[in-house]
Amino acid sequence: MTGKIRLVFVAVAVATGLVAATPPVLADEEVSLVAYVCDDLGTEAVRVDADGTIHIRGQTLLGESESSDARLDGLFRRRTNVDLYPDGSGVAWGVHEQRSHTYNGTWKLGFRVPFDSDGFLGTGSGAGARAFAGLGLSGTIAPAVDPGPSPCNPVIEISEFTGVITD
Repeated sequence: MTGKIRLVFVAVAVATGLVAATPPVLADEEVSLVAYVCDDLGTEAVRVDADGTIHIRGQTLLGESESSDARLDGLFRRRTNVDLYPDGSGVAWGVHEQRSHTYNGTWKLGFRVPFDSDGFLGTGSGAGARAFAGLGLSGTIAPAVDPGPSPCNPVIEISEFTGVITD
Protein backbone atom coordinates (compact mmCIF):
# COMPACT_ATOMS: atom_id res chain seq x y z
CA MET A 1 0.00 0.00 0.00
CA THR A 2 2.93 2.37 0.63
CA GLY A 3 3.82 2.43 -3.08
CA LYS A 4 0.32 3.59 -4.04
CA ILE A 5 0.33 6.37 -1.44
CA ARG A 6 3.75 7.58 -2.62
CA LEU A 7 2.58 7.59 -6.25
CA VAL A 8 -0.54 9.60 -5.35
CA PHE A 9 1.58 12.09 -3.38
CA VAL A 10 3.98 12.58 -6.32
CA ALA A 11 1.07 13.00 -8.76
CA VAL A 12 -0.57 15.61 -6.51
CA ALA A 13 2.74 17.43 -5.99
CA VAL A 14 3.41 17.65 -9.73
CA ALA A 15 -0.18 18.68 -10.52
CA THR A 16 -0.13 21.46 -7.91
CA GLY A 17 3.31 22.74 -8.86
CA LEU A 18 5.02 21.65 -5.64
CA VAL A 19 7.64 19.80 -7.72
CA ALA A 20 9.05 21.52 -10.79
CA ALA A 21 9.29 19.60 -14.05
CA THR A 22 12.65 18.20 -15.12
CA PRO A 23 14.63 20.86 -16.99
CA PRO A 24 15.66 20.25 -20.57
CA VAL A 25 19.26 19.11 -21.03
CA LEU A 26 20.41 20.81 -24.20
CA ALA A 27 24.18 20.71 -24.57
CA ASP A 28 26.10 23.48 -26.31
CA GLU A 29 23.04 25.70 -26.35
CA GLU A 30 23.61 29.46 -26.58
CA VAL A 31 21.88 31.39 -23.81
CA SER A 32 21.65 34.90 -22.48
CA LEU A 33 20.29 36.58 -19.40
CA VAL A 34 19.93 40.08 -18.02
CA ALA A 35 20.94 40.48 -14.36
CA TYR A 36 19.30 43.30 -12.39
CA VAL A 37 21.03 44.18 -9.11
CA CYS A 38 18.24 45.22 -6.74
CA ASP A 39 19.92 45.47 -3.34
CA ASP A 40 23.40 46.17 -1.96
CA LEU A 41 23.86 44.54 1.46
CA GLY A 42 27.17 46.30 2.03
CA THR A 43 30.84 45.41 2.06
CA GLU A 44 33.18 43.68 4.49
CA ALA A 45 36.15 45.99 3.99
CA VAL A 46 37.37 49.03 2.06
CA ARG A 47 41.03 50.03 1.98
CA VAL A 48 42.81 52.86 0.14
CA ASP A 49 46.49 52.52 -0.76
CA ALA A 50 48.96 55.43 -0.70
CA ASP A 51 48.77 55.59 -4.53
CA GLY A 52 44.97 56.06 -4.36
CA THR A 53 43.97 52.51 -5.35
CA ILE A 54 40.69 51.57 -3.66
CA HIS A 55 40.24 47.93 -2.63
CA ILE A 56 36.65 46.83 -1.93
CA ARG A 57 36.19 43.35 -0.48
CA GLY A 58 33.11 41.26 0.14
CA GLN A 59 30.39 43.44 -1.39
CA THR A 60 27.16 41.42 -1.33
CA LEU A 61 24.57 42.19 -4.00
CA LEU A 62 21.10 40.65 -4.44
CA GLY A 63 19.07 40.65 -7.61
CA GLU A 64 17.03 38.90 -10.22
CA SER A 65 17.98 37.44 -13.60
CA GLU A 66 15.63 37.22 -16.56
CA SER A 67 16.12 34.97 -19.58
CA SER A 68 14.10 33.29 -22.30
CA ASP A 69 15.66 30.05 -20.97
CA ALA A 70 13.77 29.11 -17.78
CA ARG A 71 16.91 27.47 -16.36
CA LEU A 72 18.45 30.93 -16.05
CA ASP A 73 15.50 32.88 -14.60
CA GLY A 74 15.92 33.36 -10.88
CA LEU A 75 17.16 35.17 -7.83
CA PHE A 76 20.87 35.66 -7.25
CA ARG A 77 23.41 36.60 -4.62
CA ARG A 78 26.72 38.02 -5.85
CA ARG A 79 29.84 38.49 -3.72
CA THR A 80 32.13 40.98 -5.40
CA ASN A 81 35.65 42.31 -4.84
CA VAL A 82 36.87 45.41 -6.68
CA ASP A 83 40.21 47.12 -7.22
CA LEU A 84 39.66 50.68 -8.49
CA TYR A 85 42.81 52.40 -9.74
CA PRO A 86 43.43 56.18 -9.64
CA ASP A 87 42.90 56.50 -13.43
CA GLY A 88 39.31 55.17 -13.07
CA SER A 89 40.05 51.73 -14.47
CA GLY A 90 39.87 48.58 -12.40
CA VAL A 91 38.74 45.01 -12.08
CA ALA A 92 35.84 43.31 -10.31
CA TRP A 93 35.77 39.60 -9.51
CA GLY A 94 33.82 37.22 -7.34
CA VAL A 95 31.10 34.58 -7.22
CA HIS A 96 27.56 34.72 -8.61
CA GLU A 97 25.12 32.17 -7.14
CA GLN A 98 21.68 31.82 -8.64
CA ARG A 99 18.54 29.78 -7.89
CA SER A 100 16.05 28.98 -10.67
CA HIS A 101 12.45 30.19 -10.36
CA THR A 102 11.22 27.23 -12.43
CA TYR A 103 13.40 24.24 -11.58
CA ASN A 104 14.98 22.89 -8.43
CA GLY A 105 18.42 23.88 -9.68
CA THR A 106 21.19 26.35 -8.95
CA TRP A 107 24.20 27.86 -10.72
CA LYS A 108 27.50 28.98 -9.20
CA LEU A 109 29.81 31.03 -11.40
CA GLY A 110 33.11 32.75 -10.86
CA PHE A 111 33.62 36.00 -12.78
CA ARG A 112 36.29 38.55 -13.64
CA VAL A 113 35.32 41.90 -15.17
CA PRO A 114 37.94 44.53 -16.10
CA PHE A 115 36.54 48.04 -16.60
CA ASP A 116 37.56 51.57 -17.59
CA SER A 117 35.92 54.82 -18.66
CA ASP A 118 34.67 53.12 -21.85
CA GLY A 119 32.71 50.45 -19.92
CA PHE A 120 33.30 46.83 -19.03
CA LEU A 121 33.61 43.41 -20.64
CA GLY A 122 34.36 40.32 -18.60
CA THR A 123 34.02 36.57 -18.41
CA GLY A 124 32.22 34.13 -16.16
CA SER A 125 32.12 30.36 -15.86
CA GLY A 126 30.82 27.78 -13.46
CA ALA A 127 28.60 24.79 -12.90
CA GLY A 128 25.06 23.80 -12.16
CA ALA A 129 23.86 21.84 -9.14
CA ARG A 130 20.74 19.91 -8.15
CA ALA A 131 18.51 19.83 -11.28
CA PHE A 132 21.41 21.30 -13.29
CA ALA A 133 24.09 18.92 -11.97
CA GLY A 134 26.57 18.00 -14.67
CA LEU A 135 25.95 21.16 -16.69
CA GLY A 136 28.44 23.97 -17.16
CA LEU A 137 27.83 27.62 -18.01
CA SER A 138 30.40 30.03 -19.47
CA GLY A 139 30.35 33.27 -21.39
CA THR A 140 30.86 37.03 -21.42
CA ILE A 141 29.52 39.78 -19.18
CA ALA A 142 28.81 43.22 -20.65
CA PRO A 143 26.52 46.21 -20.13
CA ALA A 144 22.92 45.35 -20.99
CA VAL A 145 21.64 46.92 -24.20
CA ASP A 146 17.93 47.81 -24.01
CA PRO A 147 17.13 45.36 -21.19
CA GLY A 148 13.44 46.21 -20.83
CA PRO A 149 11.56 46.91 -17.59
CA SER A 150 13.36 46.10 -14.36
CA PRO A 151 11.90 43.70 -11.79
CA CYS A 152 13.26 45.92 -9.03
CA ASN A 153 12.96 49.59 -8.20
CA PRO A 154 15.38 51.19 -8.03
CA VAL A 155 17.80 49.12 -10.06
CA ILE A 156 21.44 49.50 -8.98
CA GLU A 157 23.18 47.83 -11.93
CA ILE A 158 22.17 45.98 -15.09
CA SER A 159 24.45 43.58 -16.95
CA GLU A 160 24.01 40.97 -19.65
CA PHE A 161 25.54 37.50 -19.72
CA THR A 162 25.82 35.75 -23.09
CA GLY A 163 27.24 32.27 -23.26
CA VAL A 164 26.66 28.57 -23.60
CA ILE A 165 25.38 25.74 -21.41
CA THR A 166 27.50 22.61 -21.81
CA ASP A 167 27.29 19.08 -20.46
